[in-house]
Amino acid sequence: MTIVFPKNFGIESVDEFLKISEIIFSLKHKHEQDFELNLSKINSICLLGQLLIYKFISYTSENECFIKPRLTFNLNHELEKTLIQYGFYPIIKTYIVSPTNEGEILKAYKKLKYFERDNVLITPQRLLRSEIHLKSIFEEELFNRIFLFYQCNDKSRLVCTAISELLSNFWSHATDDSGTVMVAMGNKHYMEICFADNGCGIITNLQSSNEKYKKMSKEMILRQSLMQGVTSKANSNHLGMGLYLIDMIAKKNNGYFRVISEGYEYISGRNKEKVRKSGFWKGTIVYLRLELDKIVCIKDIKELLVVNKLPITWR
Repeated sequence: MTIVFPKNFGIESVDEFLKISEIIFSLKHKHEQDFELNLSKINSICLLGQLLIYKFISYTSENECFIKPRLTFNLNHELEKTLIQYGFYPIIKTYIVSPTNEGEILKAYKKLKYFERDNVLITPQRLLRSEIHLKSIFEEELFNRIFLFYQCNDKSRLVCTAISELLSNFWSHATDDSGTVMVAMGNKHYMEICFADNGCGIITNLQSSNEKYKKMSKEMILRQSLMQGVTSKANSNHLGMGLYLIDMIAKKNNGYFRVISEGYEYISGRNKEKVRKSGFWKGTIVYLRLELDKIVCIKDIKELLVVNKLPITWR
């Protein structure tokens, strides 16, 4: 079996990727032989594309889908340089070479670094269940770097709030994902934030939390997850504002927001909003792009006035 991903792996190619890759979720512990992941045909790749290739490889390794899989690159290919630049290459290589060596995998994760180049900030953030005690330290380091980079409290708060909500969703809901990466990249004019896990997806989370969701279609459940006050953690301190809040931030700041989970996706932006079928992905994929030249601050978004009355520090 050989899998070849899109030549120009941009945000618009994600659906093609999902259709190509969904087969892996039926191969858990199958130990398939003669598998090749051919990346040599990729000419260009977006931030989310890099994250998804990494998650594809980590899932197949952790779940023993294949025996001695082959990863094909062109020597000195631009993709390899890009994966090295963003920190994914050492992790991918480790999963291929030492899929069961947790020590080597953790060492590869620790090579992820924040960096700035040509006024661009790139912040890969490792999220490992084994390091949950370091969550507050990770967040503090990340947010401090963002505040220093923008030197504008309103922009910084906007970006940090979006990132904080995504991080919070992972720690709260992706309970069977051993580790993943969130990566943010941007400059003074925009910020992209990408996140993907292979844990319990949004739809399954809600279905198991309340009887009323078991009677709904998957499409309707995904729509519900974007509504105010919807949470799978009833009778807790979870307000059910995470995805709704991010969606409002995106809409008010000329953004693009995409949530993919278990065969369906929500897309908001470019004067469109829709839920539609997609290729199956176990877990959740989130992509957010914010335009920052002329922002609407969180405190000025009227749809969030109820939230703004709560004792929450937008940091």
